[in-house]
Order: sequence, then C-alpha cells, then structure tokens
Amino acid sequence: RPNIPARHSPEEEEKRQFMFDSLVADTSLQEFLLDQVRLSELSKDQRPLAEMIIGNLDDYGYLKTTLEELAFATSLPLDQLTQVLTVIQSFHPPGVGARDLRECLMLQLERAGRQKTIEYRMVREHMEALGKRRLPEIARALGQNVDEIQNAANRIGLLEPRPGRAF
Repeated sequence: RPNIPARHSPEEEEKRQFMFDSLVADTSLQEFLLDQVRLSELSKDQRPLAEMIIGNLDDYGYLKTTLEELAFATSLPLDQLTQVLTVIQSFHPPGVGARDLRECLMLQLERAGRQKTIEYRMVREHMEALGKRRLPEIARALGQNVDEIQNAANRIGLLEPRPGRAF
C-alpha cells in the first residue's frame, strides 16, 4: 500500500466537508474531483496524471483499470501514478479512487483515524469472511466475542460502499 498522506487538521477536514456538502446536485463526480485537483498540492506535471486517473473512475468512484495498465498505456512510471492516486484518495468523498470495496472501506476508516479499531482489522484481514457474514470465524481469529464482532460489522455497514453515489 502506498503511504497515506498526512491527515488533515479538523479545520481543513471541516472546510472540505462543507465544500462537499454545499455541492450543487448537477456537479458530476469527475468535475468535483477535478476542482479538488486544482486546489491540491499536485504539481503542474502531476495534474494531467490526476485528470487521467479521474477519467478512469466509474460513477461510484472506483478506479476501473489498474495503475499497471495506465502505466503501460502511457509509458509513465508506476510510482508516479501511485503517488497521484494516493493524493486523489485523500479527496472527498472519502473512499474515492479505491480499487475495490476493501480499499474503499479502509480509506474511509483511515480518514476517520480508525486504524486501531476492530472494524479496520476486520476489513483489512477478514474481508472475505465479513462478506460471507462468517462472524464466529472472525471473532476467533481476532480473539473477540461474536457480539463485539457483530457491533463492529454494524459500524462497517454505516460506511459508504459507493463514494460517488451522491453524484
């Protein structure tokens, strides 16, 4: 996993949330993300890469191609694309730019500073079992009782599996 950028201060996060909440309904996810590119710390050289990655997101905000495929198609170094994707994954809505559901949920938990929680470990280490609702198996693996695992699963259920849905 690429390095996660430093978490934003509560004030910055509040401003970003306000910007997100005050969006007009007819803004597309791509337009919203491109606006954030313009406001981001991305360099002039990185911005076209960000635009290309954003152009490859589906309506739910998931990256629908691999970075390897983009690197091959553009002859750009994979590490440059990875750096730019990491910045995009720090944008609103939380979870955008994920390559799969597991990464999407992890990004949202990381954004909320919840890396040390049971739910984070469940998503990171037991996503398949979670998807099949094999809670006793997860409880055994994590040394927790089933009720705690059920409560954590309920909290995971409050996350947004499709970050782009609002658009």
